[in-house]
Amino acid sequence: MDFEKDIFISYAHNDNVSINGDGSGWVTDFQHSLKTRLTQLSGKVISVWFDDRSDNDIFAPEIEAQFQKLRIMICITTPRYIKSEWSRHEIDSFIISSGLNGGLAFDDKSRIMKILKGLVPIGCQTESLRFN
Repeated sequence: MDFEKDIFISYAHNDNVSINGDGSGWVTDFQHSLKTRLTQLSGKVISVWFDDRSDNDIFAPEIEAQFQKLRIMICITTPRYIKSEWSRHEIDSFIISSGLNGGLAFDDKSRIMKILKGLVPIGCQTESLRFN
């Protein structure tokens, strides 16, 4: 498999709003911490990115184009994320794109990872997230 990018974080934009209004949001902090720690552990710079534009933007074709070059998608799963058409589109686009670059699994591990940030019953999750 040939990858140009390591990790994309998919999330609902309102889950990245600063709680006290004067700092960065949870997803921004998570992205920074994950990139820093993985870079420290691997000894090479790991690319961890996310789309920080507003939910009102049209799904950006340039983001979708990156999915074929992407190693892993991390889904920050919250009640809002599950309801978001944008989030479902990102997952579906990654699944399709991964088929063009090695498939959805690598060494019997899914290339989609889920982080539960809030109570989201398994029955409410999309099928592609239920087993990750």
